[in-house]
Amino acid sequence: MKVALVNPGRGKRWTVSEPLHLGYIASYLEQNSIEVKIVDQIAGQDVKEEIEHYGPDIIGLTAVTPLAPSVYKIADMCREKGILTVMGGVHASVMPEEALTHADIVVVGEGEMAMLDIINRGIKSGIVSYPYVKNIDDFPPPARHLIKQDFYFNILDKIRDLMAFLPFVPPSTKVATLLTSRGCPFRCIFCHNSWRQTPVRFHSAERVLSEIKQLKEDYGVEALFFMDDNFLANKPRVEEICRMMIEEKLDIIWGCNASSHYINPSTAQMIREAGCRELDFGWESGSQRILDVLNKSTTVERNREAIRICKEAGLMVTGTFMIGNPTETLEDIKLTQQFILENDIDTYGVCITTPYPGTKLWDWCNGQGLIPKSFDWSHFNQGDLEVRACETISARELRRIYLEIFGAKQVGFSRALRRALWHPKESATWVLQHPVATARIMLGKGK
Repeated sequence: MKVALVNPGRGKRWTVSEPLHLGYIASYLEQNSIEVKIVDQIAGQDVKEEIEHYGPDIIGLTAVTPLAPSVYKIADMCREKGILTVMGGVHASVMPEEALTHADIVVVGEGEMAMLDIINRGIKSGIVSYPYVKNIDDFPPPARHLIKQDFYFNILDKIRDLMAFLPFVPPSTKVATLLTSRGCPFRCIFCHNSWRQTPVRFHSAERVLSEIKQLKEDYGVEALFFMDDNFLANKPRVEEICRMMIEEKLDIIWGCNASSHYINPSTAQMIREAGCRELDFGWESGSQRILDVLNKSTTVERNREAIRICKEAGLMVTGTFMIGNPTETLEDIKLTQQFILENDIDTYGVCITTPYPGTKLWDWCNGQGLIPKSFDWSHFNQGDLEVRACETISARELRRIYLEIFGAKQVGFSRALRRALWHPKESATWVLQHPVATARIMLGKGK
């Protein structure tokens, strides 16, 4: 039995992280004596050629919403070749009947046990779903030997496509991503976690340290980014991870996604000592009313306080904002602009709020008649206005504001440079990476 797992997508915007989700499925299948290959279109592989050369019995495809059209084409091609085609991922989980028109089998939810059972029981069609695994340490680490790691180690691509991704790290540095938990304790209406019924689960601190050591020893990794929705959510675990990183002198720098809820002076100092240099927050809005609409479970003042705490600890602060939210007004967006300008944010990103299927936001937009009868899933990309979540501001005005907020991006770069000066080893690198921003500051035009 041979299985090929396909990571679909073209374009640099998708290159920021290794396909760890497929890596977990692959390692679990290998653990059960099943031959596996990961075919990575994002890393430049030709899916058709790879499949014809490998000759798999089963194809596993993962689908996120903006890539659904591409995934469906690959699935159709595989079925035409007579290969049993299995589709999973977030989009397939929320649109299983649609996905089933292109695949033989659709997996709803987590894929490791489902894929193994499909193989062992010889399942040929239908929708398959299995209960979540309570102890995710039962799964082996992702099969990085099947992933084109050298492609994903290229920090230049990551910086270009995701500005907030450890922006001070030298281009020659090998940076890897880790996923050390599943799920999120919050239920923001725009996120897939708003429909998931599974609780947050964490890899143990020992497991996390073991994987970090493997990355250093086997691949020479020097920097990490934790892709967890909220890496700091389990404080005892974070404390244990940091303690071990400090005691074992791992000498590795890292960043992570975080929420303002979990940062305080003692935590900030602890993670800084353990090698953290950057926290990436999803602030979304500078308007308290919009934060409440989005069910963010935080306050504007709490977000401001989180920035202050991070800066006092010597941590870089990056974050994301959304415009075009339900019921949003121009005044709400002005508050977001003020938040960006008035706070010491190193880098930031702005996106158009997108109503992804399955979320509470999708349901609200459907009720408001904002979801057209005909659309293309590829436009669900957080920058398109074909499908909007805002009924109070025109598409044209949103586009103008979107570009205007990006025009203030220089503030973020200027502050990022000042932060880099706190870390002498990184400051020269920052100047080389951002010559335009540096020139503006030297000419007195930066803020």
